[in-house]
Amino acid sequence: MSTYPSNIPVFPTLTDEVDVVAANDVNSGRNEIIALCQYIGTNPQGSKADLVTRLQVCLGTDGAIQRGSAYPTNPLDGQLFFKRDEPSLYVYSTLTGTWTAPVTLSNRAFEFNVTYTELTPTTNGVMRTFYDSQFKKVAGMNTLTIYFKASDASQTGAFRLDLVGGLTSSYQIQAASLAWTFYSISLSGLTNGSIYNVIGMFYGTSGGITSISNMVGILS
Repeated sequence: MSTYPSNIPVFPTLTDEVDVVAANDVNSGRNEIIALCQYIGTNPQGSKADLVTRLQVCLGTDGAIQRGSAYPTNPLDGQLFFKRDEPSLYVYSTLTGTWTAPVTLSNRAFEFNVTYTELTPTTNGVMRTFYDSQFKKVAGMNTLTIYFKASDASQTGAFRLDLVGGLTSSYQIQAASLAWTFYSISLSGLTNGSIYNVIGMFYGTSGGITSISNMVGILS
């Protein structure tokens, strides 16, 4: 019977021509070696030279995911890397030859990017939907800042964001050509753990065309 992996084994120190070696002195060490092999498993090095080299592909010396401001050289397919200057978790694909961020650790709630979306204005200011998504409210989310790039030739159009079941906010578009602007809204009235539909809408008044090309929602 072995003590590993529950405990670290302790062996007596034997002296030549002084101590009498018993069968248990040999068998106990043998049992611990077998236990170690069974616990680690076969071929723990995988396709690498040793286990340490294999672990270093995705793990740093402190056990955390490999991280830094520059991607690793000669990455492997499926390799993970935490880019801490963003911060985002990236994975490498040999199919595309690029690092992508399927998992983001940033404070981005939603994002919309197109060449541009153009809507014919209406005299009665009817809202037109250009974005429909969802996000989940969790503890620590206090403010949502909406950055968007839009224009309205008459400069009297409006942008509106609805969190269905939560709140509605609007901002007047004052740019004659596509330009970035932003405004913030409080999330204190939303319920932690609830999922809200995010509806982006805007309209232009008579005499102009309202366009939008980008929108990003940042949580703080």
